[in-house]
Amino acid sequence: MSKKHQLPFLRKRRKTEPDLPVQPPVHFGPFSNGEVFFTPGPQERLIQKLILEKADEGARRHGIDRREFLASTMGMATTLWAVNLVACSASNGGGAGMAGGGAGFAGAGGMGGTGGGLTGGSGGNSALTGGSGGSGASGGGISDGGFFDVPPDPTDPEQVCEVMLDASKEFIFDIQTHHVNRADTNYDAFLQDQLQFTSYCGPNNVAPLDCFGRNEYVRLMFLESDTTVAVLSGLPAATSAGNPITNDELAQAREIINMMADGTQRLVNHHMVLPNRMGENANSVSAELDEMERVHQMFGNIGAWKTYPGWSPNNTEQSAPNGYFYDDPVLGIPMIEKGLSLGVKTFCIHKGLPIPGFSTNFNFPDDIGRIAGDYPEASFVVYHSGYGNNNSYTEGPYVDGNKNGVNSLVTALDAAGVGPGQNVYAELGTTWQIASTHPIVGGPQAMAHVLGKLLLAVGEDNVVWGTDSIWYGSPQSQIESFLQFQIPQNMRDQFGYPELTLDIKRKILGLNAARVYGVDPVAMRCGIDASQIMAAKRELDHDLGGRRWAFHRPMLESRRRFMQLLRRDSRERPG
Repeated sequence: MSKKHQLPFLRKRRKTEPDLPVQPPVHFGPFSNGEVFFTPGPQERLIQKLILEKADEGARRHGIDRREFLASTMGMATTLWAVNLVACSASNGGGAGMAGGGAGFAGAGGMGGTGGGLTGGSGGNSALTGGSGGSGASGGGISDGGFFDVPPDPTDPEQVCEVMLDASKEFIFDIQTHHVNRADTNYDAFLQDQLQFTSYCGPNNVAPLDCFGRNEYVRLMFLESDTTVAVLSGLPAATSAGNPITNDELAQAREIINMMADGTQRLVNHHMVLPNRMGENANSVSAELDEMERVHQMFGNIGAWKTYPGWSPNNTEQSAPNGYFYDDPVLGIPMIEKGLSLGVKTFCIHKGLPIPGFSTNFNFPDDIGRIAGDYPEASFVVYHSGYGNNNSYTEGPYVDGNKNGVNSLVTALDAAGVGPGQNVYAELGTTWQIASTHPIVGGPQAMAHVLGKLLLAVGEDNVVWGTDSIWYGSPQSQIESFLQFQIPQNMRDQFGYPELTLDIKRKILGLNAARVYGVDPVAMRCGIDASQIMAAKRELDHDLGGRRWAFHRPMLESRRRFMQLLRRDSRERPG
């Protein structure tokens, strides 16, 4: 194909730069956010094969290169079409196992020691819950489970234009994002391990900060995605010296990026609170409370408090303090009351994705149900929505009292009498990334159960968007796939799930979080549209094309390196 026909960002690449991979805009290979490691199975490999075959057909049809086709909206439609097709077959077959052939999750939960969790073995032991057959509807045969709304022919631009939604028109508030300020910390090994996988990184990717620092964060979040507002979250560390981004630096990043955005609140910051942290002060609780007040007084405008109740400064479940519950009178209650006294009433709590070295006991959200009624003026945002608890990554309908995966959150709220629309929120960071497009953990059918259960348990006004970026590169593929997702009528009839309307999607993608964080979406969007960052994005989109993110790759793709990371004597984990 002649270069004059290529997308500008492909045509303008320097000859010295490595070739971009021929790959779908959604990643189906191994990946990790440093907490759990996802290994694809034969279904994911089949999806990838179908996408590339269809892309070849589409590229020939339009006289373009396969990379250009994959980087177009047709490429995204083709990707979701293939997921529908394979997920339909998987649910009908009903026998795809999580553990067979080593596929599944490694090291999740710290259960059974390093590498515990669904590391694989002989044969499958976790059959996907399946429907009774495909309906043969558009998008390659939609199963009785969840599906992506795509046209029958994803290589037809007119059909694609009619069906695919435009994410640039939406208000998107991503409440779980990350970057780092330094690499010479306890996270250095994690960051160094990622460098060989950062094909999406800047041209001088010779050091971790080139790929994971603030500049790359701005590029991936605001120049190569349609994210409107983001929350910059912290990482747990036993000492400030071991943390790649401190609470002061989280606040400073907010000030710098918002100044670049002409004073608009483009970025909100968390403040990390670790009341069970030891090492810098003998009275860890008192020191953490003092730190909450100091940073609040110095920087103001803290968006929320971020906590990891399952984190242990000793990196073990056997040594105290190995975690805490929010209703702990020594560790939890003083933190809540201090936050409320400072006027910051939102608490973001890691529950789910049981990280190796964390206490799995304190990772369950039982305490959130109990504490929500005691502090109705507070907002409790459950990160990951309990996904992965009990090492459960395949999701089905709710079972009364069950504590597997997302059911752990539903059970906790039900036991405490906390209903929809109250002060508990469910966040989707990494949960969507793993479950939505990967049949090995249930794929669209499992994700339909996740969203259906959450919409019933916390309500359509209390499910909030997060992506765990930039660990996965640009969040754009997650945004676009979510906009096309549907819960089918048969699941709504059987389980009482609501229809996933565009209005509900808009609430989840941004409007719900805007209410929690006190952001006016209309005023915010107007200010951002007039800012320097948006002017830069419009210029880049014009000069290079708007889908430059399509070849991004997640940071960690090697199972061997993930296991090496787990075996290192480190007290921290990204997340």
